[in-house]
Amino acid sequence: MATSEMLEREFINVVSRRPDAVWSLRDFPRRAWLREQAGGSELFNGSHRAAALSVAAVVIVKLYGSWLVL
Repeated sequence: MATSEMLEREFINVVSRRPDAVWSLRDFPRRAWLREQAGGSELFNGSHRAAALSVAAVVIVKLYGSWLVL
């Protein structure tokens, strides 16, 4: 599994180490793996896009006459 956060972190790590370099796919192992999983095709159209999943919950309770948001 690859999330957009993983790919972003990979990109930041590589670029921060060599900001003026010219990079290849070998410099980004997670992206290389995704390309391999897509059958070697380029990943430009978003059909194999990796997106982050998240869940958010708000709990509101009334305690001793006051509302609390947890």
